[in-house]
Amino acid sequence: MARLTIGLFAFLLLLVAVLPIFGLNLVLFMNPRLEPFEAHTTTLYLFVNRSAAYASIAFFALNYLRHKRPLSSVSPLLVFSNSCLIFGPIYIVLAPEFSWGQLAPLPLFVGLSLFFFRQNQNESKKIFVDHW
Repeated sequence: MARLTIGLFAFLLLLVAVLPIFGLNLVLFMNPRLEPFEAHTTTLYLFVNRSAAYASIAFFALNYLRHKRPLSSVSPLLVFSNSCLIFGPIYIVLAPEFSWGQLAPLPLFVGLSLFFFRQNQNESKKIFVDHW
């Protein structure tokens, strides 16, 4: 029963994260409803963060069901940074007012992802060194 609950929770979060890409917004707070997604430039960063956070949580929930644990404490930061790299450009393209300046943070997230990847690799190598 626990695995089913975690699986359904991960599926729901992934659905909430991805549906705005297809023009729908699943709102779970207070009055749960499915409504059309209206991209506004002023609130776009909130949807990017929401989708990246929910996709990251769903990723770790699905890994838990596969009995894969993160090997380092940097792993959640890496997954969130990569999720921002995925959802950020998609939402920027969906925004009604597109400008190339909105893509300016992408090099920062690419750099962060590379940094977190290296840190994750280093921490994963030494996590069990002195354990035995």
